[in-house]
Amino acid sequence: MKSIIPNKWDVPQEIIRLLGKSLKKQRLINFEDNLILILHHCPEHGNYDREAAIFWRNPKGE
Repeated sequence: MKSIIPNKWDVPQEIIRLLGKSLKKQRLINFEDNLILILHHCPEHGNYDREAAIFWRNPKGE
């Protein structure tokens, strides 16, 4: 399964499994002090597609 998380991020496999293949829902995932925040950019007028913004904080707080 292809991950939606950037390859350079060293996130636990459990987070990747929890996310699945799409970013349809806005949500916060907290696993072993790793935080993944998934939000959506505001859509342009007439465009109903959701473009995700993904943020990660590792256990070191970086």
